[in-house]
Amino acid sequence: MEAGEGLLLNPGQFAVILDGSYFGNSTSYDSIIPDSALIIKIDGNSFGLTNSKSKLISLIDSTGKTVDSYRYMIGFTSGHSNEKIILNGDNKSDNWAEALLLGGTPGQRNSVTPYETDLGLGQNSLSWSPSFNLTIDQIVYFNLVVSNVGLNSFNGPLNVQVFLDADKDSVLSAADLLIYESAALFVIPPKEEISIEFSHQFSVAGKYNLVAEISSGLDINALNNKAFATLQILDNSVALHINEIKFLAEEGEPEWLELYNSGEKKVSLEGWGIADKKDTVLVDSAVYIYPGQYKIIAEKAGLDTLYALTDSLIVVLPKLPTFNNGDDIIFLLNPLGGWLEQVPYENDWLEGEEARMPSLERINYNLDSRLQRNWGPSVADENATPGMENSLYTDPEETLKSSLEISPNPFSPDNDGHEDHALISVKLPLSTARIKVAIFDMLGRKRRTLRDNSFSGENTTVVWDGRDDAGRKVRMGVYIVLAQILNDREGVIKELKETVVVARKL
Repeated sequence: MEAGEGLLLNPGQFAVILDGSYFGNSTSYDSIIPDSALIIKIDGNSFGLTNSKSKLISLIDSTGKTVDSYRYMIGFTSGHSNEKIILNGDNKSDNWAEALLLGGTPGQRNSVTPYETDLGLGQNSLSWSPSFNLTIDQIVYFNLVVSNVGLNSFNGPLNVQVFLDADKDSVLSAADLLIYESAALFVIPPKEEISIEFSHQFSVAGKYNLVAEISSGLDINALNNKAFATLQILDNSVALHINEIKFLAEEGEPEWLELYNSGEKKVSLEGWGIADKKDTVLVDSAVYIYPGQYKIIAEKAGLDTLYALTDSLIVVLPKLPTFNNGDDIIFLLNPLGGWLEQVPYENDWLEGEEARMPSLERINYNLDSRLQRNWGPSVADENATPGMENSLYTDPEETLKSSLEISPNPFSPDNDGHEDHALISVKLPLSTARIKVAIFDMLGRKRRTLRDNSFSGENTTVVWDGRDDAGRKVRMGVYIVLAQILNDREGVIKELKETVVVARKL
């Protein structure tokens, strides 16, 4: 790291003055400072400069005369130095700027010093409209501003590329998607700019890293030829669900929850969040959940040894909120911060099965996640089903397969031994439920209660003898049989109605 002889600084050469503590303690600038630079070490271990307060730095010659001085500015991006724009200019603040490069340009030309011919992209050169709430299949209109920051007019060819930087290396490669490319002739006077407009539709939701790059054989400086931006695309039709929760865990077992994608498109989980009453954690990596796939969000690694899971199905978030054993509310947050689903579970949602520490399974992902009746304790052998269909899963098509049949109809309750009773058969849409069966006349008055919130299997049959609740025979006519199928915990799942005719012999 040494060049030149002693303290002799040659014409056109740069010198870098380092404090004594650098040597032997750091190599931060070894790859930045060119071999042509003169390295000077101060007598002492520190300049005494601070990041919190501006200080005046003076260059004093051997006679004690101040040759130059500058009070440096603070508040720049971490790792970016103060750079003088015009070297033979004054030291007013408008002739100094933040270095364009991390680490600055010690021992070489300042990155902010203008070249004879130089086109550049600034920090905010790439913009788009609409500027927020962008969704898939929406046309996004982009605007790229190219500035002439050189001393001379630019007159010649300019190549432009904008791509989605999937591998985050800032270099266009096979893994990246080129969304715009052009080559055209431009005339751009000094200190002026041009705007290049284009559009793109995003078919997959997620967080995208955009890179815009310009190039020209006439452009001397390539340090400012790239601009970077991050864009979030949302899917209004996204079909992500909280499908299973493990809030009671054995010693050494991490708490976890399971997400399921019931949609037709893959979804990037980057930017999505899991929250409870107190804490929130965001997925900070590009993790995709594909249609029909499950992903397990866990607080720590180790689930693959407890269940038959592959690593690709597990997302470890060390700061995952702790799920309370008594009660809690778990939110699935979209990248804008609003919740897509929430589960306000309580311990009694496990139906008294807490001793075996089962997971809490959703009966069907299309049912409201906020209602207790749509959840229950896993009945799988391993007390949970991470990465696979829930043991309590009920096909929505099966939910519609319920029926109410009456035989014989008409019937004649006259005690002659022939068709004196009506058999009312109810087929439930669930394996177990509670039912109510009642008889009403055509004016809507209830005449008989046959079942009142009774626990039942999938098929049940009740008998009506043609009498009301007081034991009196009802008149001949048409009556309505109403069967209500109820969840064991709350609410009516379905109502079935049929008419039955009470007849008498003439």
